[in-house]
Amino acid sequence: LTAQSPPGDHQLPRVFREALFQVSTMLTSTGYLTVDIRSSFFPALSKQVFIILMVIGGCVGSTAGGIKVLRFGILVRLFRTQLQRISLPRRAVTPVVVSGKIIPEAELERIAALCWSWLLLIVLGAILTAAYSDLDPWQSFSGMASAVGNMGPFYFSVHKMASLHWLIKLTYTFGMLAGRLEIIPLACLFGTWRTMAQQHGI
Repeated sequence: LTAQSPPGDHQLPRVFREALFQVSTMLTSTGYLTVDIRSSFFPALSKQVFIILMVIGGCVGSTAGGIKVLRFGILVRLFRTQLQRISLPRRAVTPVVVSGKIIPEAELERIAALCWSWLLLIVLGAILTAAYSDLDPWQSFSGMASAVGNMGPFYFSVHKMASLHWLIKLTYTFGMLAGRLEIIPLACLFGTWRTMAQQHGI
């Protein structure tokens, strides 16, 4: 955001301050705003960055939303490792290492499953939002990303949120629960209920 300001812009200190604050609030999912993120104060590229930050979220072990910074970093390293394996012999050992510790394959699979489930939930929610409202794809994606990440800000008005179809609100409610409980435990819960129902012939 700061880099997009014109050279010699006298508002550069304010732009940097607002950008720093907004990045912090997106990563920590505190939801505070000093400037409406829908306004022209934020260029289009900055708004795209905000969405990415909503998805990444805070640190592992914190109460912040998102897939968490550590998991995102591991996912990036896993992707890089997979690219390296293409040009290496099959017997080559290319572990994913974080802080000198090798991440087990089972843990990598769990992290990848969580991240893909997270993104799939956002995409499905965005499609449903776009189908049952007059919001554009960008606004629909921001609404679901904000819900799943427990962030708060989104790219349409609060009044518009209040008038959305009940199915969209129900989807956002499920997204908030899934995002806070990290999706997989919630899926396991529903899976347990389904198994119990089948055992009792329900």
